[in-house]
Amino acid sequence: MSNIQFNQIERVFQRDGKSVPIIQGFDLKALRNAARRAREHTPEFKEKYRWRSGIESTFSGMNKQTGIKHLRVRGLDAVGYCARLKAIGVNLFRAARVKRVLNALRPVPRAVSAVICSIIGDVKEHLLSHWRRLSDIFKSATENMLYTVRIAV
Repeated sequence: MSNIQFNQIERVFQRDGKSVPIIQGFDLKALRNAARRAREHTPEFKEKYRWRSGIESTFSGMNKQTGIKHLRVRGLDAVGYCARLKAIGVNLFRAARVKRVLNALRPVPRAVSAVICSIIGDVKEHLLSHWRRLSDIFKSATENMLYTVRIAV
């Protein structure tokens, strides 16, 4: 990670031991922002921010789900207690969601799957019979058009 310092008397930056003169028209805030943006592109920053973004996402979901930012209690102990209860509630919601997904992935009993296969087969045959009729209609229309085109040529 690079070390960036500003020397206001000499109006230069010290970056990794090298002096970089300040470009006219930039103030200290703009230079600090430029240094911060440069630091944000380092792999170390990206690795740390990856974890932070996950935590921020969790807190955002927790706020939407439980309204944790608007507690009706005051005091550190009471707020901590309520926050823990809300976190337990969020974890219960997550556990229920995982259980629903696992139940949905569980294999269907053989009798039910046989009924489902039978229904799918019936629907397929019904659709294919309509498809055959339509293909016969379009086939005859296409043959007539080709014949007419042959005569016209």
